[in-house]
Amino acid sequence: MPKVYDVIIAGGGVAGCAAAAALSNIASLNIAVVELCPPTKTNVHPSFDSRVIALANASLSHLRSWDFDIDAVNGAPIERIHVSDRKHIGQVVLDAQSANVAQLGKVVRLEDLGLALYKTITSASDGLEQKAKVDYFTPEYIASVTRSASELTVVTQKAKEAEDSTEDSNATLANAQVNTQADAQVDKAAQAQLTKTKRTQDKGGRTLKAKLLIIAEGADSKTRNMLGIRSLQDDYEQHAVITNVTTQLPHNNCAFERFTKYGPLAFLPMASDEQDTSKTLMSVVWTTSSHHAQAILDLPEKAFLYKLGGLFGSRLGRIESASPRASYPLLLKQSPEFSSHRVICIGNAAQSLHPIAGQGFNLGVRDIQDLLLILQKTLAETNELQPALKNAQDLSNAAQTANSGAIDIGSFAVTQAYKHARSKDKQAVIGATDLLVRGFSNHDLPFVLARNKALIAMNALPSAKRAFSHYAMGER
Repeated sequence: MPKVYDVIIAGGGVAGCAAAAALSNIASLNIAVVELCPPTKTNVHPSFDSRVIALANASLSHLRSWDFDIDAVNGAPIERIHVSDRKHIGQVVLDAQSANVAQLGKVVRLEDLGLALYKTITSASDGLEQKAKVDYFTPEYIASVTRSASELTVVTQKAKEAEDSTEDSNATLANAQVNTQADAQVDKAAQAQLTKTKRTQDKGGRTLKAKLLIIAEGADSKTRNMLGIRSLQDDYEQHAVITNVTTQLPHNNCAFERFTKYGPLAFLPMASDEQDTSKTLMSVVWTTSSHHAQAILDLPEKAFLYKLGGLFGSRLGRIESASPRASYPLLLKQSPEFSSHRVICIGNAAQSLHPIAGQGFNLGVRDIQDLLLILQKTLAETNELQPALKNAQDLSNAAQTANSGAIDIGSFAVTQAYKHARSKDKQAVIGATDLLVRGFSNHDLPFVLARNKALIAMNALPSAKRAFSHYAMGER
């Protein structure tokens, strides 16, 4: 018999866990997360990788409002941001004190953030009546989705590698999702734009029903593709080379963005551990052409340190050591129909951005925050239409209203409200990021002069600097 939930989240990585953490604050909801890879210290989830992420100040506020203790996650605060153009005078310096905040953001490792979110949602309902129940099914994947006028049905299948292993005795952490594409066939002519996919249920799978499906599987989401939701791609023909370095002088919680002829260089302050007071560890993201990226990877360490130091300058003294380098291609991916019948795409499943402005995950956090507010408003408005609650039994019954189907949190009104709430912010950030990529990757003299004038003007005009600070902090 199918198990009934209010919300199913496809993908239990950082974005999926963050969505579950936020929505668990609506105590009446039943939430299921479907995920392939069990995220533990010994079996790290693919999205909990070695990269770091710069959380904007607004994102930190949202995470705290979800009762997630982001301040307990090891990381380095960003108190200053220094933006410069190598061999030119244009520069901007932002600082937290001028913006009247304690910090502009915080740099954390994705692994630390992901594991902390995972721990939060899998213990969310342990004796906490004010928290929603979250079932985290792993390792399973979504094999098919059928959408009807009143609900959707999800069929999952166990990951093949899990079939021969011992099943976890904890039912909450029992099983979840693999990102493979089912044999799906979209019925585009269906009434009310309903999508039906060919249903398959192999041995070991389960059937779940819900009002709303949230897709948080990342830029290459198989569930999104299976449902026929378009994803547009623009290849920048660039790669990001990433590494961690130690510097001779402390970073003092300052982040640097430096534009060079070989592409933008981002230096982000890091904390190696809670006892580290040296403040000499930094994460480097070097954006460059795909061809040049391979040349950087092939450099011996001494030559790499010399080249990197020459481009970055002597603000932090010598660059003394570097971790092994890695690279990945830089693309713009976006799904114009990020909201459709009973389905919402969030985070990288909706838009995957170039890292030049550090806005990707922060945009995803705002996706989740706006969805949370819309669902809270929907539930509150529905309850206001009910008779006044007179006793504890009435309150208990009201708490089950969402589960009974009286409140449709996946209705057309809800998904359209989400689309309306998120479209402007998404378009603005995607457009600004794309403009930065193209503007600062162009080394023709007119472009160089124009961007340097812009940097100089921004640094000289308090109003322009404040606007830039608000943007950097994720305030909209």
